[in-house]
Parts: sequence; structure tokens; C-alpha cells
Amino acid sequence: MFSTDIIIHEKLVSEKFRLLPLLVKNNELDYNAVMEARLFLNKLTDGRWPTADFTLDQNQEDLEGHEKSREKREEITFSIFDSSGEKVIGCIYIRPIKKRLEETIPQTDFEKLNLHDDSASIWYWLVPKAVDEGIEDIFLKEFKKWIVKDWNFPFIAYFLSDKPSKIGHYTSTFEKNELTCLYSLDEEDKITRLYF
Repeated sequence: MFSTDIIIHEKLVSEKFRLLPLLVKNNELDYNAVMEARLFLNKLTDGRWPTADFTLDQNQEDLEGHEKSREKREEITFSIFDSSGEKVIGCIYIRPIKKRLEETIPQTDFEKLNLHDDSASIWYWLVPKAVDEGIEDIFLKEFKKWIVKDWNFPFIAYFLSDKPSKIGHYTSTFEKNELTCLYSLDEEDKITRLYF
């Protein structure tokens, strides 16, 4: 859970996209984006989410959970809208990183990072059309400027930890956009990276 020291902002408006809180009232728009990105999301979740028969009601349950988590400061979630603000093209999740990272990397590496309790991880997804149109690259640049300038996290990074085949899109995108790799661990069946 993020402490009350962390200032939570409600929106980012850019020329190509808008970030607004992930809310139940946008269920249908969010559902359409989830299903449009289903094949990509399935690759990341080993087919667990969303299933082919995933329903609007199930999506609403997910959004209700995210709203509650936001209220409790357990995570900060945003819908990524197109520039008109009428279509959801993805989501972004900001979550505490310390406990998860402690369970993922060797203890000596974890201690060297010296993370504060309010340290955060970022994960996002976009619909394929937005990626094809180059919005992902613009999003990464604009989001980084915003999170550094306006937020007060003591540490924040994109956290990847999975099979290389699952997260290859992210690693290549981050490297193409010249994000810095802050930490790297290669294991037999998994790679762990922190980028910002």
C-alpha cells in the first residue's frame, strides 16, 4: 500500500492519448479494449486472461476490484484513452514493488537496491492498433516526463519478470525508446528487468 505521502494525480492529457482513472463507469469501453488486445494479453497470462468467453460482467467485477484497490492506495490504475477521450486503448497499473521484488530476486541484489516502501512498479498494455500507430513510443516518453516531474515516488520502474518469449515486446520497446535498464537478472527460464 502506498503511504499518504505519495501524491496521486488524476489525469494526463497529451496530443495522442489521455490517462484517466480506471473506473467502473467506463466498463464497456474498457471491455472493448481488453477484448481487442486479448491475444496479446493471453500471451502474457498463459491464456488465463481474458478468456474467449470473458464477459462484460466479469470485466465490471475486475474494475470494481481496481477501484477499491485505488481507494485503499494498494494500486493506482489508469485507463489509457485515445486523444478524443472516447475510446480506451489500454491500461496502466502502478503498484508497490518492494515485496514483489524481494520475492523475485536474490536477497543480496534486493538489499543493494535499498528500496523505500513507496517504491513503485509500472505495467501497462495497449491495443495492437495503438502500438502499430506508434502511440506506445509517444506514451512512454510523455508518461516518464509526467511521473518524474509531477509525482513523488522515491523509486519507480517498469518491472518485468517472466519467460523471454512473453516479455520480449516490452524489452525491445524499452530499449528502442532508450529507457535505462536499472537491474537485470537472467535465469534458465526467466529474465527479470527493471527499466526506467
